[in-house]
Amino acid sequence: SFQGAPPFVLACAFFAALDALLLGYDIGVVSGILTHVRREFALSTVQTEVFASAINGAAIVGALSSGFIADQFGRKPALFLSSLMFTTGSFLMSLAPTYRKLVFGRIIQGYGVGAGLLISPMFISEIAPPKFRGSLVTLSEVSLSLGVLLAFVVNFALGGNWRWMLALGAAPGVLLTLRILFLPESPRFLIS
Repeated sequence: SFQGAPPFVLACAFFAALDALLLGYDIGVVSGILTHVRREFALSTVQTEVFASAINGAAIVGALSSGFIADQFGRKPALFLSSLMFTTGSFLMSLAPTYRKLVFGRIIQGYGVGAGLLISPMFISEIAPPKFRGSLVTLSEVSLSLGVLLAFVVNFALGGNWRWMLALGAAPGVLLTLRILFLPESPRFLIS
């Protein structure tokens, strides 16, 4: 339950959990664009699979490296980097003139997804009072599901306009990139 949780902590947890919303959006939107991307770039089955799965390998690298970044430079810079990479990847994919650039954007986005999925729950758990820690960290999981739902709505609303579907993923990414302006640094990082 969030009842009694400090409003500022709730706001910080909400903004941190939006990283998971971006992953959910990406999972859902890719299901709606694959057919269109395949047709526009005349992709083989293997190329389509590479495009769809490129995010996974990059997410592993993002998750593995973001822990180091968070420990060395702080949770805020790590969150900023994850949001910036996701947003950049979304824009690159939506503007991609070639298959290679499309996959490159997906890899950049994947790094941001992996980093965000590691750093966001860490950040939330470090700013939350012990009484609210479990429920606040759960926001990430709820955000993931909401992101998938949002993507399905966008897929339905935009039909075959796959470039706009990808570009809309950058909108929350821009918001998340700007969160650096008001989120505090994690107390645990400041103590270390």
